[in-house]
Amino acid sequence: MAGEGYVQIGKGFYLDLASLPTFFDEEYPSPMAQKHVEIALKTLDAEHLLWGSDIPGTLTKVTYRQALDLVREHCTFLSSSEERLILSEKAIFHQLERRVQSYIFLCILAYHLLVAIEKTLSETRNGQQLHEGGVRVERMKNAVGLKTLKI
Repeated sequence: MAGEGYVQIGKGFYLDLASLPTFFDEEYPSPMAQKHVEIALKTLDAEHLLWGSDIPGTLTKVTYRQALDLVREHCTFLSSSEERLILSEKAIFHQLERRVQSYIFLCILAYHLLVAIEKTLSETRNGQQLHEGGVRVERMKNAVGLKTLKI
């Protein structure tokens, strides 16, 4: 719970701090990143801070172990309970089954669309005539086997 001096924010809001080392032109253990973790802790409470992986972006600056150790070893101002809260698996709780299913569906749909576009472009290159003004929806539906798609 946010106490006195904290910014009041809504339930489910988290500030991911993992990419902080990438913002500063300094070597590990990045004193400026540590300072910003401290500022975030003073502004929000540890309940709303998390340390995600931000891979691969973060790994351009630090190793995965260094990213974790930045919090575990170098943010000495954190209490053990604050450290535990920040490094907990909060982000995983957002992976609700319906969201995961929707994401998988969108990935598959995007893949089928990509295949259809590639096939249509391949046919165009081979000299086949296409519907004037662009690719026909029917040709795309047939290319990916979507017989019941209504557009």
